[in-house]
Amino acid sequence: KAVIMDKTGTITTGDFKVQKVVSLGTYSESDLLRICAACEQTSTHPIAHSILSAALASNISADTAPSFESPHSMKEFAGHGIIAELSVGTVLCGNRNLLKEYGIRFSSSIPDSLSGTEVFVAVNGNLEGYLLISDTLKTDASSAVHLLNTQGLHTAMLTGDSEESARAVAGQVG
Repeated sequence: KAVIMDKTGTITTGDFKVQKVVSLGTYSESDLLRICAACEQTSTHPIAHSILSAALASNISADTAPSFESPHSMKEFAGHGIIAELSVGTVLCGNRNLLKEYGIRFSSSIPDSLSGTEVFVAVNGNLEGYLLISDTLKTDASSAVHLLNTQGLHTAMLTGDSEESARAVAGQVG
């Protein structure tokens, strides 16, 4: 006997949070978050909301211009990211596919896949860093999975996330 669960909404809350900001270039982590928030401020995507929430929580405020400057131009590519013109230049915020499409080179020090949703940030053709965003576990997820397992049931999780992200969640809940 087995119980098969969907990850989002069953094991996780569906509430995405920025877990990590990594600088790979000349911009600080707070600069990367500010730049990304400026690009994402008009998007309705849940990932954009998590970036804006993280920026606001870290005291990067819309009231302290140019923290959330308005892009001179902006284009959103559904499921891939955003290209925007900011005071720092042309900014790409998105997944690997979007950045590779625009000729952005990835360092061999960046794993092929990270545990969570990746939002890479490139400025004027240079990869400057990335944000790692993931869903939040429900507080009772581990105990529920443990209870099912002690009753002799095999548990499995379905997700559209990357294998690494799925393994990370599965490792957290047991």
